[in-house]
Amino acid sequence: MWRKKSRVFVGPLNLANLSNAIVEALKGEGINARFYQYGNFEQPFNYKKGKVVYKFKNGFFPKLFNKNTTALINRLIINLIFPYWLIKYNTFIFISPRSFLHNNLDLPILRFFSKKVFFIFAGCVERDPAYQHDNPEYICNRCLDEEKKAMAFCYKIEKKKAFVQKLEKYSTKIISQDDCASFLKNKNIVWLIVPGQIPKRKNYLKKFEENKIRIVHFPSNPLVKMSHIIMPVLEQLDEKYDNVEIIYKTGIPNDEVLGELERNHILVDCLGLGYGALGIEAMARGCIIFTGKTGFIENKFPDLPVICSTSQSLLADLENIIQDKEKRMQLSIKSMEFYKKYHSPDKIGKYYKEELDLH
Repeated sequence: MWRKKSRVFVGPLNLANLSNAIVEALKGEGINARFYQYGNFEQPFNYKKGKVVYKFKNGFFPKLFNKNTTALINRLIINLIFPYWLIKYNTFIFISPRSFLHNNLDLPILRFFSKKVFFIFAGCVERDPAYQHDNPEYICNRCLDEEKKAMAFCYKIEKKKAFVQKLEKYSTKIISQDDCASFLKNKNIVWLIVPGQIPKRKNYLKKFEENKIRIVHFPSNPLVKMSHIIMPVLEQLDEKYDNVEIIYKTGIPNDEVLGELERNHILVDCLGLGYGALGIEAMARGCIIFTGKTGFIENKFPDLPVICSTSQSLLADLENIIQDKEKRMQLSIKSMEFYKKYHSPDKIGKYYKEELDLH
């Protein structure tokens, strides 16, 4: 039976470079995919930009075009471009919570024209604060970012739930992990697996031959990644071990992060959350990864080489690795193998091509 070829729109957000990575993975499988973003806005991580769909700024006439007027004009531009996308693409992968139009008004239209719509749930807007309410280590029980909590409706659970189910109503399927799927009526999700960028070298074991052990912590948001707990532990190690070097940076460009991961040994990513895009890039470069315990990720990947710690166990877990060179080498090998098995662009392209029925 003849079927139309998939023409895939991805965007307009680019959380943790996810839109770029998915597009490149799909292109590797021969899928016609394109990443679009709203505006030419600067952001500290300096990810590769997609096709910019509007750029109107109010710099020339700030009194005539204030912030609200500029937003209204840009919204009008999107409304005018929307019919073009509607004709050109038959499949849409959105990074929640954004779609095309304000308040997701485009979703009923996409449904009417029988478009395939997939939403990726990967953040605080969709995450259920009570998913592991009895676990003091769970990210929502430790988060210090009050502004982010307000933005994500963490204090308005019914509103959060209604929004999630609205997106579900108009979606062909939801791409998510368990903690962001709690509010869904249909729990039959496509498991979110994030692609990693291809590293410069095939093997990174050589860096573990040196006596120095460099431990890095690169939080995108220190208030969410629990840096206030992690950094005192790392400072203790820095004082205790002469061969340990601690490197802390936040808000740095992605290219600089990748460069640091190329030469360093251990990444303490976060507590309260499982591994994400940063952890994947680190594994690809042979780093040993420390994250929080989630339960659902460990169950999904029994061969997970990540060390899942708590605030109480982090110090002892790190010392166990610092004192055992052979274990560091073994974990580095397992990290690189895990990346190739689950997160390399070719594996991800095949995975989403099959799971989303693209052709």
